[in-house]
Amino acid sequence: MSGSVTLLAGDKVTVSGRGHRVESAPGRQVRYSTQFRDGHLYVIPSDAFPLVSEGLLDDRLFDVTQLLAWRYGDADTDEIPLISQTLEDKSAPTLSGTRLTRKLDDLGVAAVRVPKSTAARTWRDLVSGARTPAAGKGKIWLDGRRSFTLDRSTAQIGATEAWKQGFTGQGVTVAVLDSGYDAGHPDLKGVVTQERNFSDEPDMRARWIHRRSHLATDYTQLS
Repeated sequence: MSGSVTLLAGDKVTVSGRGHRVESAPGRQVRYSTQFRDGHLYVIPSDAFPLVSEGLLDDRLFDVTQLLAWRYGDADTDEIPLISQTLEDKSAPTLSGTRLTRKLDDLGVAAVRVPKSTAARTWRDLVSGARTPAAGKGKIWLDGRRSFTLDRSTAQIGATEAWKQGFTGQGVTVAVLDSGYDAGHPDLKGVVTQERNFSDEPDMRARWIHRRSHLATDYTQLS
């Protein structure tokens, strides 16, 4: 995998078939620890290493291979998505120079995005502020991506054995009784023929979307 990615500290890592090179952000004089773990390239600046070692900073922020795979490279996005948490109180923390996307004060968590163009400035504030990981007052994670597959669930419900016997589910009507579903899910569009609300809720929209949609799509993907 090749490409360039700007790290949270503002440094840029470029990967090519011949290896990789690191371009430090302007004014930064740091060393870099290059590690290869499970086929992934990690490039960790010396001023980030203590925070990573203490578990206060997510090491995926420096997993160049994963950042490129999740399309967080510079060719795909100009921001770095983060999840920050305060360890002192229940008010969601704020980081200078970031764009807030979601705030959960009850959990002391905030989802923010750091513009790569000003990442070095945010990094300086992050490692020197009073309410930051450097002060032992918070944690920072990469807001990673997750994808779901049916490699296990279909076997758990016996679908793979049914396929071997020639059953495809075609022409079979399935009723799913649950507390809602995601009507906009691509696997359910044009498939659900009837619906009815037996609850006191104003609609049938799923409040736990993954579970409901996954249950229904397990059936639709039998065909």
